[in-house]
Amino acid sequence: MKVQFNQSQYIQKNLWNNYFPKMKSVQNSSNKGVYENDLNFPNFINYSNISFGNNARNVGTLMDNADRLFCAYSGRTVITKKTYRQICDKLSKKPNLESAVNYLSQYRNKYMCTINRGQLVPTVEGEIFDYFASKDTRKSYSKKTFSDALAELKSQALEQLKLKQFAILNGSDNIIRKMTPQVAELVNLIKQDAILKATNDTFTRKSPLDKLLMIKVEGKDKELVKALYKKWFYLPSSSTDVDAFIVQYSKKSHQEIAERLMSPVVATKEHIDPQSISHNNSMSNYLIVMQQYNNERDIMPLNWFIELHENDINIKRNIQQYMEYLSKETKQKNSPFYSWFDYPLSVAETIYNVSQKELNLIIDGHKVSEYIEKNAPKHEKRERATKNLLEKYQKN
Repeated sequence: MKVQFNQSQYIQKNLWNNYFPKMKSVQNSSNKGVYENDLNFPNFINYSNISFGNNARNVGTLMDNADRLFCAYSGRTVITKKTYRQICDKLSKKPNLESAVNYLSQYRNKYMCTINRGQLVPTVEGEIFDYFASKDTRKSYSKKTFSDALAELKSQALEQLKLKQFAILNGSDNIIRKMTPQVAELVNLIKQDAILKATNDTFTRKSPLDKLLMIKVEGKDKELVKALYKKWFYLPSSSTDVDAFIVQYSKKSHQEIAERLMSPVVATKEHIDPQSISHNNSMSNYLIVMQQYNNERDIMPLNWFIELHENDINIKRNIQQYMEYLSKETKQKNSPFYSWFDYPLSVAETIYNVSQKELNLIIDGHKVSEYIEKNAPKHEKRERATKNLLEKYQKN
């Protein structure tokens, strides 16, 4: 059985050689580590190479007007980077807890809460803000900073965070034991590295998850690595756990903490097919997604991301609603997206392919698979023409 891992980024070379002396790192032409994985990533042809004129101008238009849309994953309201910069500028003139809380209070319900069954539920940022805004905190730290207020909580938060981290990592042994010896040894190496860091008060969620995705596995190990990924996905982070937020940001400045309360809802362009894998920067590969979920998904397979969030957000429903709203925008003359008629369909095609045909969105009353089937002969003809041109070029 073959196991491959990009050790150049994640494990010291000598340590790697001790465990897997015959393994080789996968490298691309620029000598950077690249992702190699067969865990349900589709190898598809992107039929959506639709030109919208100047690509940069249209990406700019999409981002500059992102607040007309919403986060395709969560359905939550987003703010543009321009708006975020304006908020940060104003926060720079609010040097203490009292003034910053007074300014940020206008954004609390809209950007620091989600809606669950008609009720406002604070996010991690909302819970932190509520602590700052509480009567006792304002009384004690009115003229001090957010950093001062978090520092008081750090010791207790640190102990709680360690308990959560160790519980998840050590609770995965039953999955690891079922793996083949080679894979189990590598996974245990990743696990022990995370435990060592947590013991030294350094917490990381992204690193062990990325390392798991870098493993190339076959047979039963594929499902076991997937199951382990789902378990480690719930390792605490500053976006999902109050204690993790306190530990990470108690060392930050007042301004950094204030900005962090707003940064999760900043609009970003999400690469549906991860750019680091597909190198696809076409418009058909972009969704508007709030920064929190863009960072969280990273290179995770879309199907996994949807499945992992089944209990908190309905991503399939939200993407469908996003596409419906975007399609309406392309028909409104006063919209910056007016006449981008092919754009929603091209994005839906990308989602359909990347999700391995599981996300069959409806665009203008028709499933995207119907459009693909109808236009398949045209795509095949174009592919043959492209292939002939390449062969002709190579001969010359």
